[in-house]
Amino acid sequence: VVTKKITKNEQAYLQLLVKDSGIGISEQQIPYIFDRFHQAKPIHENKGTGIGLAFVKELVTSMDGSIKVESELNMGSSFILDFPIHNNAPLDMETAQYAYSSPMLVNTYAPKKQDAILLENGAPILLIIEDNTDVAYYLQTCLEDQYQIVICRNGKTGVDKALEILPDIIISDVMMPEMDGFQVCKTLKEDQRSSHIPIILLTAKATSEDKLIGLTQGADAYLIKPFEKAELIIRLNKLLEIRQTLQKKYCSMLISSQAVASIENKEDTYIEKVEKIVLSNMEEEEFSIHELARELHLSRSQVHRKIKALTGMSAAIYIRHIRLQKAKELLGSSDLSIAEIAYQVGFKTPVYFSQAFKETFGKSPNATRK
Repeated sequence: VVTKKITKNEQAYLQLLVKDSGIGISEQQIPYIFDRFHQAKPIHENKGTGIGLAFVKELVTSMDGSIKVESELNMGSSFILDFPIHNNAPLDMETAQYAYSSPMLVNTYAPKKQDAILLENGAPILLIIEDNTDVAYYLQTCLEDQYQIVICRNGKTGVDKALEILPDIIISDVMMPEMDGFQVCKTLKEDQRSSHIPIILLTAKATSEDKLIGLTQGADAYLIKPFEKAELIIRLNKLLEIRQTLQKKYCSMLISSQAVASIENKEDTYIEKVEKIVLSNMEEEEFSIHELARELHLSRSQVHRKIKALTGMSAAIYIRHIRLQKAKELLGSSDLSIAEIAYQVGFKTPVYFSQAFKETFGKSPNATRK
């Protein structure tokens, strides 16, 4: 490592030279080594992620500097960084503090605001399961404006966290310690608590065989490094759109009233089970999420998160929605009075029943019957 002051075009520069005597870089690879996720071929046994040099270039550019490389195969490489010397930069303590605490510059990366994440309502929760600090940080910087983000550093803790918080969507690396991405995907897709969560597998393994393994384990999408930020965002948005379509389906009819042959997937089966439990307790006015969770053998928060994900409604509102859907069926198929139907589906008064019915379906029970 050599540093010295130089002059170019009558401007003073600090020049930093970093030189090694390693394997070198081929002339064909040199134009691409500062591209994000690019890895020179052949890949060295101590391969990186393809982020380091791209990040270095961003830092150098942010200080109005330049970076170039000179290299020869089997003879080593020299990186030359030039920074203009101005001697008039203001001291900004806030910026200086950020620079020295940047997650990219230290080994102990701590995701932001994870403790309070479930206290917020609004942005969907994204769980990132990734053992590489640089990749996890890059994903966070790409997506933190649209999602509440939780990060786990290996597959096992990722599965535990997924079952605890039931995120809206998951991005998981494939190659990880303790449990790889394929196992993560298989475990979560086979568990009724988490089977509905869309999972994107992220990997540098680009063979068709690897992709087929991921899709076989239930992955909803397979994203191959290097990937574009725009492609990642589109994939996430499309998966959330698919779930919104499911929400409309579960809000428009009672799955349990359909023919058995129409039960299409695990989510249909789960919703059918919820509906049958609620309908079997329909006349119990006080039946709530606590009793529903007990019947499903799940925690109250898990039931709430899963129902919210599948229907867009809180568990309490969805229980009421099932009662009203049943009432709508009875209005069209029975001669019971509106008051009798109201009591039968668990409403304390016909007046409250009529108000809730009109709020949900846009017209009164009388107008529905006509």
